[in-house]
Amino acid sequence: LSRLVSGVGRELKTIFEYYPPQLQGEFRDAVVSAVRNWNLQSQGPQVLTGLSWLVADTRALGVIKPLCGFVETNLIVNRDQEKFPDALRATIAVIGGSARFDETRSIVKKTFERWIVDPAYDRYSAMLLNGLCRCSPENYPQYFTRFLEVAQMHPDYFILDAVVAEMIRIVSPQVISEHIDALPPEARKLLENKI
Repeated sequence: LSRLVSGVGRELKTIFEYYPPQLQGEFRDAVVSAVRNWNLQSQGPQVLTGLSWLVADTRALGVIKPLCGFVETNLIVNRDQEKFPDALRATIAVIGGSARFDETRSIVKKTFERWIVDPAYDRYSAMLLNGLCRCSPENYPQYFTRFLEVAQMHPDYFILDAVVAEMIRIVSPQVISEHIDALPPEARKLLENKI
């Protein structure tokens, strides 16, 4: 089913890109409606995964806040959250990616700042780190310090070098250097070797 949803998503993205602006707006409105009406019991996590990628592909930014709500109320708190890893990864990635847009940046920052300190989201800390760094690059020391705490508790969750490289790319070596003194010594040393 996930392959089918993925294949259909690629086809829908292609169709969307060929639409003229007015039809793109109508298509985007349909994506917004579909996301707002999504239900875990009747449609399942695979549908949310596909819808999340459609949100990203169509820039249907009006549903970022509802997506945050779905993660909090339907996926992360569910005792069976390990049944939904694709939906959680896709939805959190799309929410984090929307941080590059002014109209959603504050929602992402507020939500991800809450999630990064909640142990229920530890597995997604690298995505939260990078989303927060998109929102507020100068605050990376605070977010990176928390990420390193999680990585120390769960070393099998992350490929540390890859996470650090992506954070440096998002924040920029210049901003990393400007704020590196705000890091604890061991975190500072880790970054100094990479910038």
